Amino acid sequence: KLEPGLLPPDLLQLPTWPPKPQHAVMDSQVEELDQVLRALRMALADPEVPEVSILPRLARLQAVRRQIAQCNAEVRLGMDWHADCQADQEEQEELPEGLRAGARRISALVLDAKKALLGAPWPHPPAQRALLRHEAGLAEEAEALWALVRAHY
Repeated sequence: KLEPGLLPPDLLQLPTWPPKPQHAVMDSQVEELDQVLRALRMALADPEVPEVSILPRLARLQAVRRQIAQCNAEVRLGMDWHADCQADQEEQEELPEGLRAGARRISALVLDAKKALLGAPWPHPPAQRALLRHEAGLAEEAEALWALVRAHY
């Protein structure tokens, strides 16, 4: 049983190696965000944690999760389409690197959010502000990734 405010230590799982195909990386990001959302729901169940501290985080991160899942679906469809149409080699090489860079930034921000949640930020305003920065960065990066996916697929 967990003490109030403490999260499971396996919340900070490191990415796997060797690198996965792009859609698999985005799958793992969705899974990692699911862990963050689970942790937020666990904190929401704690009667000592005010809902007003958690509900906005939960809503925003659910939106980020949906956006990354949608990017993942588009990338899968786009990769299938490019393979079927035999897109030129330069285009095939250009797109994954842009996606990989965005995915790396998102993975780092998800890990930062996990670390912030491990510290039980609810009674500590500076920790809550740090979590808010990670959340805003995730939303921004997810939007940029979505724009890249829409532009190329």
